[in-house]
Amino acid sequence: MLLSLITCAFIQSELSPNNPTSAPQVSQEPSAPSAESISAESQYGVLGNFFGVRDLMGEKGITFNGSLTLDFSQNTMGGLRTGFWGQAFLDLAFEVDSKKFAQIDGGTFHLEMQGYNRLTHQDYPIGDFVFYDGNYPGGENSEVIISSLYWRQKLFGDLVEVQFGKSDAASNFAFINGASEFMSNYGGYVSGIAQYIANWGDPATALEIALKPTEQITWQAAWYDGSTNSWNADSGENGPDTGGRGPSTFFDNTESAMLMSELQFEWSLGKGYDGLIKGGSWVHLGDTGLNGPLDTTTGDLVTTVIQNAYGFYGTALQTVWAAEGSVDSGPKANLFGALSWSDPSRNPVEWGFNGGMTFVGLVPGRQDDSFGLMGSWTLFTDSAGITALGTQYGLASSPGGSEKNIEAFYIFQITPSFSIQPDVQWIGTPSGALDDALVASLRFQINF
Repeated sequence: MLLSLITCAFIQSELSPNNPTSAPQVSQEPSAPSAESISAESQYGVLGNFFGVRDLMGEKGITFNGSLTLDFSQNTMGGLRTGFWGQAFLDLAFEVDSKKFAQIDGGTFHLEMQGYNRLTHQDYPIGDFVFYDGNYPGGENSEVIISSLYWRQKLFGDLVEVQFGKSDAASNFAFINGASEFMSNYGGYVSGIAQYIANWGDPATALEIALKPTEQITWQAAWYDGSTNSWNADSGENGPDTGGRGPSTFFDNTESAMLMSELQFEWSLGKGYDGLIKGGSWVHLGDTGLNGPLDTTTGDLVTTVIQNAYGFYGTALQTVWAAEGSVDSGPKANLFGALSWSDPSRNPVEWGFNGGMTFVGLVPGRQDDSFGLMGSWTLFTDSAGITALGTQYGLASSPGGSEKNIEAFYIFQITPSFSIQPDVQWIGTPSGALDDALVASLRFQINF
């Protein structure tokens, strides 16, 4: 069991798109019919082939992808405050195929940069534990980071894949397949791991390995260089953030490590009815400081230091309807779900649940559009000392409280590289303490 937690992977199936908070969103639209009929914009994004430069780069094994996402939201009630919120998120990713570039078999170099900027003067309006917008890094007005910088190497054909370098754990682990188009971070990864996972804003250096003995089975595991919530006894608080670390602390980390493991099984029932199920575990070795109740004498938060938090999760995805004759493209409906549990004496979250459906190409004349509905629920622990999540906003919260989220979206695919997404979310008792919020949003996304 311990061995299965010490290494990690970057093999992702076609049913496993990246987390939208760590890479350009991968929609569940039908794939293009053939390379000959793909336009330059469809293949490369709004910049097209750029006078043939990208074709020349491709011949050398160099690819570039990017996206710009603009989000504008209005909180109509509840939360921390009502009002308007706007933000911009930029993602730029480069990959080099070592075979084409330097005649080295099986290698890939990956560099990804991400930037965030708040477009409004107001503070974050909701106060939810799992942010209603997955591109929000939390607390920052602006941020630019190198979010991924690693080498990935295939061994023994496609049987083994090893990766070392800085990466976003949420791109690989606890990812909710089929939910990437939702704005909420509930569509990113299970809520039970939110306090610990190294993701957007604070990725970490990691050693990762994946084994793929068959086309249907993938096992992956990882050793991450701690987490931003690792307790620092010298400073008396959590940190420093992993996002600013280089690889040196991976080899000399006296604070903590984050170990993850996941097993995935895929199947096809024919005629486009594909599915998968996966289960995983995680453990944060070391200490974490968790905010507890307010000290009624001083008015300060009481910090409880816990050790070795851990948890388990499972997710599933199934295509439940596909238009006759459409295997790789055409109208489809997907059903997804996720469940997570963590030790309530070591984690603010005890249970987490997500479930929903997405639909592609169901509207006549809009075959590239998609829409979806998702419901999410997070149950907080009632353990003494770490229950009062709402106190970070100056409010009391009840032991064993919960946060709920219901989200609906529709994506208008205006061109192959430009989309507009109306989105609405009802958030029940954000962080288990605040009044119910209702958020209406409009997302604009451009792929380069």
